[in-house]
Amino acid sequence: MQRIKQRKSIICILLALGCLASGCSDDGAAGTEEQRNLGDIALHSGLSFSLRPGTIDQFTQNSVEARASVPLPQFSLSAGPMPAEQVRITLANIHRDATVRVLREAPLTTRSRSNCPNETSREAIECASTPEHPSCAAPELTRAEGIRSEATLLVDLDACTRRSYTVERGDADAAGSDMVRLAVLGRAASLDELGRALDAATADSPDFVLLLGDAAENSSLNGLRDLDFLLRRVDFPAVMLPGEDELVDGKRARFLEVFGPFDFGWQVGDAQFYAFYSADATLSDDGLSRLRNVLGRMQSNHPTLLFTHTPPTDPLGPRDQGFRSQLQAARVLSLLSESTIDAFFVGHINDRATEDINSIKMYLTSVERSQEYLSVHINGDEINVTRETF
Repeated sequence: MQRIKQRKSIICILLALGCLASGCSDDGAAGTEEQRNLGDIALHSGLSFSLRPGTIDQFTQNSVEARASVPLPQFSLSAGPMPAEQVRITLANIHRDATVRVLREAPLTTRSRSNCPNETSREAIECASTPEHPSCAAPELTRAEGIRSEATLLVDLDACTRRSYTVERGDADAAGSDMVRLAVLGRAASLDELGRALDAATADSPDFVLLLGDAAENSSLNGLRDLDFLLRRVDFPAVMLPGEDELVDGKRARFLEVFGPFDFGWQVGDAQFYAFYSADATLSDDGLSRLRNVLGRMQSNHPTLLFTHTPPTDPLGPRDQGFRSQLQAARVLSLLSESTIDAFFVGHINDRATEDINSIKMYLTSVERSQEYLSVHINGDEINVTRETF
């Protein structure tokens, strides 16, 4: 069958339901509606795939290729009235030592899937409590030669059934408190410079790298695709935040198309992470409220790291390089000081600095200005951040 390629079209709607969002340079408050369905696709009638968080690269009736936004995402496959056989799922941008575990298998009725029965006698299978059930068997992953951050699995699924999966870090996740390593990179002057920084940053085999924005060489769709090509060549999962250089014509649609959503949380080991949008140096009132809710839900007994592009205030003085509104910046900093955040990472400004916000360290970094990246090691409750030059 000829492969059908599809890039998600983005519809900007001024709604924000459930996850953190912030200001938007092209259409007001950045909500979740434009990000919500990026990882969803109907492969054919009754068969669908969902990735959280992430976006769909391409698909056919029985296969899907998707890019995860974080190294350890979750995904699901749902079948309609016909069983699904040999569905091929390829996940890019995942942890290099990833394994996949089945979380749950549940029957579908007509309320959630047309042409399925009105009622069912089947019970949902919770794999945490019944790991020995055949439906809970971990699927085998295959990787192309020399490519670790992409994996493929084949799935069979009964009719009118949804199976949910989680991507894990393999044996390290079982230990829970094992060290988590990441590298954080600020703005770069060119892809060549960024490539050299990434080569140095990945020499220590981090769990993932995180780019704080302003990494694209030019603000165009080709510029974003060139950046995506570079990140895939590096072959380590990359969490990508947009800066103003990633906004094509001042809009977010092309970034969402290539890299997927920009507001999400994830966990590696015991450490929890959250990234939110600030490429246009502002937060909507709703975005500020959601930030408050997100920070309030963070688990205080887990190391917690926060990431965004624009710092609320310039740590090196009043140079108008932080948020547009000083009042809004003060509100965000107040929220952070009352939260359980341990470290806050920002980019945008072509400089380097470390600032104390009560008990929180805010780290500003720039590849271009300082020829550096931040090496972050998390071991238990201890977070060590060092500035490494290349």
